[in-house]
Amino acid sequence: MQKKLAVIDFGSKYTAYIHRSLEKLGFEFEQFEVTEKNPDGQEIFEKIKSAKWIGIILSGSKDNLYNVGARQLPKNFLGYIVQNRIPTLGICYGHQLLVHLSNDGEIILNSLGLEKGHYTFTQTVPGFPLFEGLPIKFKAKMHHFDIIESLPSIFKNFGSTAKTQYGAIQMSQNGENFPIFGLQIHPEKSYRKVNRTIFTNFYNICLKKYNLST
Repeated sequence: MQKKLAVIDFGSKYTAYIHRSLEKLGFEFEQFEVTEKNPDGQEIFEKIKSAKWIGIILSGSKDNLYNVGARQLPKNFLGYIVQNRIPTLGICYGHQLLVHLSNDGEIILNSLGLEKGHYTFTQTVPGFPLFEGLPIKFKAKMHHFDIIESLPSIFKNFGSTAKTQYGAIQMSQNGENFPIFGLQIHPEKSYRKVNRTIFTNFYNICLKKYNLST
């Protein structure tokens, strides 16, 4: 089996930094772009299903999920990754998209305003797999107007900043933790230790899922 990640780009200027981060770590990947012309993401979803990826990364975006025409993926994408236990990491907009695709999540414009720059992120609950090796508090890059207002019961939150309550989430159902994660932070633009730790932890989770070695 190929050790390749699928990176789905929703039109973020930071996607190139995801590529650079993965390349520096020696992780193989292929990019798929959800365009403004075909914002429903159905074509990309079909491409994702046609091959075997060890994991999926969902990028940020300049779009707002509550607006008509926002780039996204079909509703059944969430069911697909859950059913197949496909390791998935949603970053910023991708983090919000995972919640948006569920039945009872809500994304809103943050009343506290734009959160842009390096902010202190606090692990409010221990045990988030992507943060293994990081301190309880660390600096991370934030750049977003929108936030998760209502977190679905299928997700558990592990951290926050002063302006973002739901900053690091993992799917959990009926006592089972799924390798499906969302981060409001941008690890691809964060300091080196945070960047390498998060992407390496995610990649190792992907390899473990398919009993592959580095």
